[in-house]
Amino acid sequence: MFSFSVDALLLRSSSPPSEGGVGSGVDGNLSRAIAEALPQIHPDKRRSWYLSLTVSGLLIAIFAWLCFFRPFGETATKDFSNVFNTSVACAGALASVICALARKDANRSWRLGCLLFGLGWAANAIGESLWLIVETWQRHTLPSPSLADAWFVASYVLLLASLVPFYNGTRHTKRASIALDSALLAGIFGALAWFFVLQPVWLARDAQEPIVTCIALFYPLFDVFLLCGALALAHTSTEHGTVHRAGTLIACATVFYACADLWYAYLEVSGTYSSGGPNDLAIGISYIGAVLAMLAIAWDREKWPNIQVTKEEEVDEEEIASLSRMLLPYLCTLCVFALIACHQWVETGTLGFDTLLWCISFLAIIMIRQMVSFSENIRLAHQLRELNTGLDKQVRSRTRQIDALLQLTKAVNASLVESDVLQQAVSSARRAVPMSVAAVWNWQEITSSVQLVVAEGNLTGGPVPMTATVLYETLGGKSFYQLVKEVARSGEARDYCGDDLAAILAPSANKKKTPAPLLHLEPIQFNGRILGVLGALRASDTRPAIAFSDEETRLLENVGLEVGTALENARTYARAVEAVDRDPATSLLNHRAMQVHLEAVWERAQKKRTPLSVVMMDLNNFKNFNDVYGHATGDEVLRLVAKVLTETCRGDDFVARYGGDEFFMLLPETDATGALRVAQRLQKHMSQVEFRPAGSQESLPITLSFGVATAPDDAHSKTELIAAADKNLYIAKGSREAIRSTSRVHQRQLAMLGDDGVAALDAMVTAVSNADAYTRQHSEDVTEYALWIADEFGLDDKMRHTIEVGGMLHDVGKICVPQDVLKKPGRLTDAEFAAMQTHPSMGALLVGAVLPDPGVLQIVRSHHERYDGKGYPDALTGDDIPFLGRLVAVADAFSAMTTSRPYRKALSFEQARQEIERGIGTQFDPKLADAFIRALDKRNPGEENPIPTT
Repeated sequence: MFSFSVDALLLRSSSPPSEGGVGSGVDGNLSRAIAEALPQIHPDKRRSWYLSLTVSGLLIAIFAWLCFFRPFGETATKDFSNVFNTSVACAGALASVICALARKDANRSWRLGCLLFGLGWAANAIGESLWLIVETWQRHTLPSPSLADAWFVASYVLLLASLVPFYNGTRHTKRASIALDSALLAGIFGALAWFFVLQPVWLARDAQEPIVTCIALFYPLFDVFLLCGALALAHTSTEHGTVHRAGTLIACATVFYACADLWYAYLEVSGTYSSGGPNDLAIGISYIGAVLAMLAIAWDREKWPNIQVTKEEEVDEEEIASLSRMLLPYLCTLCVFALIACHQWVETGTLGFDTLLWCISFLAIIMIRQMVSFSENIRLAHQLRELNTGLDKQVRSRTRQIDALLQLTKAVNASLVESDVLQQAVSSARRAVPMSVAAVWNWQEITSSVQLVVAEGNLTGGPVPMTATVLYETLGGKSFYQLVKEVARSGEARDYCGDDLAAILAPSANKKKTPAPLLHLEPIQFNGRILGVLGALRASDTRPAIAFSDEETRLLENVGLEVGTALENARTYARAVEAVDRDPATSLLNHRAMQVHLEAVWERAQKKRTPLSVVMMDLNNFKNFNDVYGHATGDEVLRLVAKVLTETCRGDDFVARYGGDEFFMLLPETDATGALRVAQRLQKHMSQVEFRPAGSQESLPITLSFGVATAPDDAHSKTELIAAADKNLYIAKGSREAIRSTSRVHQRQLAMLGDDGVAALDAMVTAVSNADAYTRQHSEDVTEYALWIADEFGLDDKMRHTIEVGGMLHDVGKICVPQDVLKKPGRLTDAEFAAMQTHPSMGALLVGAVLPDPGVLQIVRSHHERYDGKGYPDALTGDDIPFLGRLVAVADAFSAMTTSRPYRKALSFEQARQEIERGIGTQFDPKLADAFIRALDKRNPGEENPIPTT
């Protein structure tokens, strides 16, 4: 039998365990454990394992040779048997105790089992030592009973007790059935041994003392118990490395020991036992098996069994026994007792008490097994019901997730607008996976920046969703951005939780202590490129957030991939549309795109009943650029003009290249006066632009002509509006001003220029404006603000006309100021300021020589006088200053304060208003200043300081 074991240890078996029944299952586990023991030993310990097997095989071979051939005589064989068994029993005890004490952090059941196993072999070793002393040293026959029997009995108890923690230290949900089947198998074996072997011999012996009888019965009875426990342990050894090897080797050693002792009991009863025979060889093999089991555990410490056994485990297919497996124990029991009954009936003609006792015992075991099987069936049915319920929930959940993913696929692919795609992404993500908030951040790889694009949900977890403002402030904050950047840079999904994340969300929770939230960030990818990050947040005010399951994270990963594809399609489409709508030379909207925008803006203006203005611009002398410098230079000029127009326009304005050298600007919700102001601002910026062609040392001026039209004043359709602007552009190209509008202010200015005298003076103002670009715009602003005050006092048209002419010409005297003083970017020196102070008196001389209008003359000469007498040129005070001079002084000061100069930044209207209030009674006439403040409050202009409609 040992030769089979050694051969099995040297082979690698791959056959699965048998499922035929108890006996076949034990044989399958046993042979496979022995066959797999060698290959699974740690490589560093394999040499020691080979050496142990070699030494064990050599010793057993020597023992077998002595037992069967006895070459040195009977006494030498007995001496070797006693020494061998005693030594190996001590080795097994020592190895077991060392294994129990070596790993205090290992499985407690196995540590206790090793300790009891070692103590059992230690007790056995003491009994063997006593036998050695008496037989080998003293050369006496050991009486029965003796002190050695006491140690042998203790060893049985300890060995049997050690099998219980070994048995509990393995993972198997049918331990009760296995134990009962093993008890049946051991009982059958014991019954056969008793009725056919032991009983005839026992009955033939003379009557003995009760103690002798009890001891004689104890050994076979406990041998049956050991067989039962060993078979159960062998069957329940799991596929778990050392547990499988060590547990099966321990069971193997115990089976050898129990069988050898049953054999010894038979020999002792029959009176044929002789020390040093094959029976002692079998016991020695069991000792060696125990030593090898402990060595397997000691040398594979990293695979030390550490199994946590739970009361409820998942249903395994192996737990559902086949019909043959269920009936086999009963059939075996029935066949054995039929055989025993037939044998006893033939021998005695009756059934003895012992037969009935065995029958009743086994019937009790069968009934208990039936009850256990019934209980297990109930448990399995309950687990199956729970599994079916869980599976049904999983199917419904998976169906819902798949449906959400399909809906997402349909939704994101149904739109080519990026915002719609992302909105559908967060909505579908919330439907697919339970969460509080879903959000998407855009990732710009070039700048390594993220931006919250869309967010949806309820961050507080309460019944009332938080406002979109708070949600966007929280998810769009720097703290969240750092988390999103980590995912975008790595391209890997990450989970965040704990107090740090709760602190980020603290503003939404009113800074109160709330359960820790959970955040899952999933990259949105397309072909390995990160386009953005999808965030799923779970937060609650009342309970901790549930972690995202593996299925949910996989689903979110699929959402990220699907959204990445749709997002890339939307961006590709947007780039294509952008390329179609853009002029290739200037990158402005082309003529087709402008018509589309005009259609949309026109419909919106009609619904809201708001004004709509357009400005058509023509690049003056553009043909000369192309003819002289070439078309490449002409394209540079076009790009420069486009750049200026784009930088100067407002946020809601649309700029387009209308065609050739013409540009077009669409001004939503802008009246005629506002459109004129925009055109004048564009003209001012273009006058400051210098263009120097390649290879040229001189800068060339770039000028535009402007045609302005406004609906509904100038047109009642889009076609009429463009036609009116085009007509005004044609007129502007032939005029000195180069701007043509149909606004009332502009028409009044044009009407005044029909007077030859005014035209001559305006030409002087234009000359001054060429030296100081500030002058022309300042004159127009002063005129408008002065007319505000005139409206408050209800002045007649004649007086208003005087104010308009005076406002245009009030700074005409600057033509006599040196240009270096006018163009100086910094503050003026005293001498330079004195030169500047001469312009009111010089202007009065020029106006008086051309226009015989005393009102205009007063404006020109007195607009720098102060109410407290500290002004110039005449230092007049109070009412001594002409009324129109005092009126224009307020307008002139407000315009100067709200216009940027090279040496200072413009004040806002509110700041300038406060300065006017502080100057009441000192710099300004109180009545006129109050009137201007009232007019300013009525019009309430914005920060851009547009001239409101008069």
